Amino acid sequence: MVSHLACAFHLDEYLGLMKEMLMHLTTEGAGLDSSQLDAIETGLVAIGATQDSVEVIVTDNLVTKVREITGDPDYVAVRGSGVVGAKTIPTANDSVIVLNAPEFRRREAEDLERILAHEGGHVLLNRRGETVTGRRHLAGGSEWQWILLCVGALALDEYRIERALAELGYAPPESCDLDHFEPTMFMVNGEILNACVDPRSDDPQFFMQQVIRTQDWLSKYLAYAAPFYPDGPPQAQASDLARATWNDYVGDHWYERTKLYSALPSAREPMPNPQFDTALRQGLDLEIALLKLLGFEFTTEPNSYSFWRRGSDAQWTRREARFRKAVDGNAA
Repeated sequence: MVSHLACAFHLDEYLGLMKEMLMHLTTEGAGLDSSQLDAIETGLVAIGATQDSVEVIVTDNLVTKVREITGDPDYVAVRGSGVVGAKTIPTANDSVIVLNAPEFRRREAEDLERILAHEGGHVLLNRRGETVTGRRHLAGGSEWQWILLCVGALALDEYRIERALAELGYAPPESCDLDHFEPTMFMVNGEILNACVDPRSDDPQFFMQQVIRTQDWLSKYLAYAAPFYPDGPPQAQASDLARATWNDYVGDHWYERTKLYSALPSAREPMPNPQFDTALRQGLDLEIALLKLLGFEFTTEPNSYSFWRRGSDAQWTRREARFRKAVDGNAA
């Protein structure tokens, strides 16, 4: 006869083995509790990323770990008005998901599940090779086109993943709700203006990098919102200043972008190479258009390229005035 105690032991052993099969977990620092780890597994299973074991690293220092894995000394975890909760990095074998433990410890289990379902979407795209890697030829001969192709490709990834989450019944991302609309618009305007007045922007390369960094997270913000808000992020109750910034920097471009996005399959569905390549080229066109709305433009020179600020003096004066009013309003 097998005792109830022995059955319980074997069940716990079996569940532990199943967890090891779903993900290979490494903890650096204080880690997470069992309910949080269960939520992480639930998210990975929901998106379908556990066909093969997923490597997950829980760390108290996300930036250091990502820099170590990627070799990118400039990686930062700030994105607009928020902080990165997790990052999925493609590797030679599969992908590794790095989790920001201090950020995770303050969140509810349902938030952690959603984040891991999203990161699992990146794992799916990486496994199928549906990424910009190896597709530089689609950008043409100029370096700036490759830069914007990459920005557009990353936004396409985010849209396809968030569309999958919408299909699975997950709630919209909190970064795109009404409470975040106003600070996000403030950050867009503030970062663009700061790039123009920063003394370091006398270096054209630095100037370009600051602007493109803002465009990169703005493009992702639009991609996160698109599956859930066909008419754009909620803004009806936002301030006139925030809505004016949206109309200035995005406006009708939203509908151009969602027209492309809505024709794409979610991250759970394979995307044929010809369709994917076409989408990347169209994404490049979108990013060129968005860059102009931000107030900048690349031009191709013989054997080089240039980066220019565009727009009328009146437009830039209005942007500065909105920024000052927003700062004064927050200080009041």
